[in-house]
Amino acid sequence: MPSKFLLSPSETALAEKFEDEAINSPLPEQKGADILLYTDAGIFGWQRKKLPHDFITSVTDGRFARLLPLLTKSCVFYRLINEGEFKYWPNQTVFLGKTRDGKQIPCKFTKGHVRGILNDIDIIWNVPVRCRRHR
Repeated sequence: MPSKFLLSPSETALAEKFEDEAINSPLPEQKGADILLYTDAGIFGWQRKKLPHDFITSVTDGRFARLLPLLTKSCVFYRLINEGEFKYWPNQTVFLGKTRDGKQIPCKFTKGHVRGILNDIDIIWNVPVRCRRHR
């Protein structure tokens, strides 16, 4: 019998897409993932981040610092999937949207910061990063 994906309880929309191929479980979060798949080769784990808000929040609140060690220790295969894309203001800060009066929502992260964080995740943590753009 093929393995089923284990999905973090926060992945409700994904659970609907997987239908009977997935089970909601707290186990992925305990291993630093949103999605887990147990195989004969070991555990495969994926962490999903919506860009830019979820990604930026995960950096500032320390979630990345907690989940990356768990993910790399628990799984034989792991990947960060960024969904969406970063956009930038002319001053190179991350575009988080506009206020009601049309002003820039302030963000301390620049294009250089984002590139540095992604490089750290890829090179230092050895977690491949895949970007998936919504259309």
